[in-house]
Order: sequence, then C-alpha cells, then structure tokens
Amino acid sequence: MSNLRLVVEIFDGIVHFSMWQGEVLVSLSQEGLDIAIEEEKLEDLEYKDWSIINRLANGTIRSCLFKEQKYAFGNDTSVHKLWKALEDKFMKKSGQNKLLMEKRLF
Repeated sequence: MSNLRLVVEIFDGIVHFSMWQGEVLVSLSQEGLDIAIEEEKLEDLEYKDWSIINRLANGTIRSCLFKEQKYAFGNDTSVHKLWKALEDKFMKKSGQNKLLMEKRLF
C-alpha cells in the first residue's frame, strides 16, 4: 500500500462539483473509507466498526468543504446522507449547468 495521499481542493460551491466529488471519492478509497457512502452497513462489519468508518469518512468529507458548506450540511451525521445532500444541491441539471458543461466540452 502506498503512502501517497491525494490533496483535495476545498469545495466552495463554485468549482466543478463532480470533479471535486471524484477527488474526494479517491481520497476516501485510499483511506478505506469509501464503503461509508453506501446506504446501509455491510453485513460483515460490526456496528462499532461501521460507526468508526462513518465518523472518519464524515470528517474527511467535511475537511474538504469550505466553511459555508460545512455549516449548511452540519446536521448530516451519516456519510450517505451528507453525500446525497451535496449531490442534490450541487449536481442540479439546470440549463445553466448544461451550458457550462457544453462550453467546457468545446
């Protein structure tokens, strides 16, 4: 296993969310915490271990958020709920987002 750690840019609500989300997912994977994004605890994990993984993953994600986003999503203790709430807010398929994606594509 490598000691290489990915440095994730702090998400301020302006940078491209899906790129940031991918970087956070890689960071969680490197730490073995990506399973916390699943909605339910894996059967082969004890509740205590699942709770620790969830807490560490939650801290990792929150450490990659700008102050305003940390406070906006402060009530989410489940990583799955936090991840879903971030997606719902920042991955909207609005006309403006589609136009921005097309602009970047061309």
